[in-house]
Amino acid sequence: MKKTNQIFIVLFMLVIGNISYAQTNIITLHVNTDELTNNNVNSEEITYFTAPDSQVDVASPPEAFTITVEEGSTIIWEGVSSSNDEDTIEIYMIKRERGPRIFSSDEIRGNGNGRAKAVARMQTDGEPYKYKILFKVNGTGRMYKIDPKIKVRPRI
Repeated sequence: MKKTNQIFIVLFMLVIGNISYAQTNIITLHVNTDELTNNNVNSEEITYFTAPDSQVDVASPPEAFTITVEEGSTIIWEGVSSSNDEDTIEIYMIKRERGPRIFSSDEIRGNGNGRAKAVARMQTDGEPYKYKILFKVNGTGRMYKIDPKIKVRPRI
């Protein structure tokens, strides 16, 4: 009986040791809401991204922003105003434009509290997944969009 328990413990430790945990990547869209218009939404002075726990391949301009994440990673998009703490940025939708289909759906809707979340389910073999972030300021009807990219590498 003792030997069976020891074998079970060793097998359990081997299995636990081989489990790799998926990362969570938070992409924050910063928006100068005081100066934002439809004509300048892609301007580096108006919008930019940060993703502190991700591999950022291209930081700017906003439409060229590209990160590389690990397959199986969770990606969370959120927005903040860089000019007015009272303003809110609602990530309304993440919508695929072209490239490999890395998410379970071509349209990832926001969760109602300003964020959107999805899991990168497949590798892109170096080809970027091009998508649109559709967002609103202060819940208004006006929709803005930026077209960044994601690459997905194999899980390490």
